[in-house]
Amino acid sequence: MKCVMIKYLHPSFRYLWMILAFYLVHPALADGGSGTTSFSFVRIIPGARQAALGGAFSSVGGDVNNMMWNPASLARIQTKQAVVTYSNYVLDIQYGFIGYVHPLRSNQAVGIGIQYLSFGTFQETTPADPTGSQLGTFGADDLAIALSYSRQFGAYLSGGANLKFLYERIQEASMDGIAVDMGLHLSIPSRRLNGAVVLQHAGVVRSGLAGRRDPMPLSIRAGAGYTPAHLPLLILLEIETGRSHKTAGRIGGEFNIRDQVFLRGGYSSTASDLRLERSDSRLTGVTGGIGVQAKSYRLDYAVTPTLRLGTVHRISLTYRFK
Repeated sequence: MKCVMIKYLHPSFRYLWMILAFYLVHPALADGGSGTTSFSFVRIIPGARQAALGGAFSSVGGDVNNMMWNPASLARIQTKQAVVTYSNYVLDIQYGFIGYVHPLRSNQAVGIGIQYLSFGTFQETTPADPTGSQLGTFGADDLAIALSYSRQFGAYLSGGANLKFLYERIQEASMDGIAVDMGLHLSIPSRRLNGAVVLQHAGVVRSGLAGRRDPMPLSIRAGAGYTPAHLPLLILLEIETGRSHKTAGRIGGEFNIRDQVFLRGGYSSTASDLRLERSDSRLTGVTGGIGVQAKSYRLDYAVTPTLRLGTVHRISLTYRFK
């Protein structure tokens, strides 16, 4: 992505403008955050399957896509799994996620995930060089690396945690931090019922961006999943509250056609909160997508309307090792 900064901006305000733009854009990317926290990009829904379900995913077990959403569910994975997600995000911003989970003996699992957000390159300008022909370009990027561990406690309950290393950069200014996620996952197959509780993004900002050290986007999420008898439909409900946003609700549904095609839809009130006028689309907050399973591969696609910022399209490829 290439774009030109505001022309004729006085040099003394150049860095201030970049910082303000960075914190104004992040809330919109993070599904409704208020912008008062650091590392808001970690709230972006990682995978296409999750996004299609409105983000109501913490109670789903056995899927590598849940690494950044609820690490406790990873202990349900029976074989090695890997996932790659890509999205040409709003305003041509690029987002991606790569994850891998390795099951261990005694119903345990470890994993590693990398989440990134790239704002591309910007042309730097000054009153003396309004075209930026002499100054060149600069970039802005976000990065999160997560190390995951999960294990089962008996037949029904599992727990897990992520240790995350976070990094943000705008030109020569940068910040970093450390955070943890902790979760519990409950699975009762005889009742076709799952449940989950997750604490996310608890940590510290080690170094601020240009002296600014906002707190982490701490959040708490609780969810439940249910599959009716004799109906291949997974129904998901979730509620979330946190430091960077008010209490929000999410709902999702996944219809399974012979374990080969998955039709998905969802709704998140975090996105609907962005509606500011009566004329704003009522589709804001509604999500949808499809998944196709072929042998060891599953291809997932999700579409998420984001009002004035356009529509976000995600695609994920998940591979289950034999």
